[in-house]
Amino acid sequence: MLALDPKAHKTVSPSHNVHGIERAASIGGGLLLIAKGLSHGGLSGLLKIGLGGMGLMRGFTGHCGAKRVLQQRLANPTRQTPAQAAQCCDTTPIQPVVSPPMPTSAVPGSTV
Repeated sequence: MLALDPKAHKTVSPSHNVHGIERAASIGGGLLLIAKGLSHGGLSGLLKIGLGGMGLMRGFTGHCGAKRVLQQRLANPTRQTPAQAAQCCDTTPIQPVVSPPMPTSAVPGSTV
């Protein structure tokens, strides 16, 4: 089947990163979550409906933003040494601010 070949989808549209069984599972899981959310109700039901809608969108559009970010990070890992990580931050110690003492004549209620 040419339609389920992941390479065929990638040549048609590079924005599609969810293919074949993964798309079908997203649609099925999305429908299941929506049904569970509608039957449960309340705040947790609303959360399930929202997550199910996200699954449906992922399956119908064939695009997942989270998967795209993960694939980019795995393709281009940026590992820093501890010395490189320390260079990004200012390591100057913070000095406390010391204010001069207030004269007792300025304090309300003092009798000096």
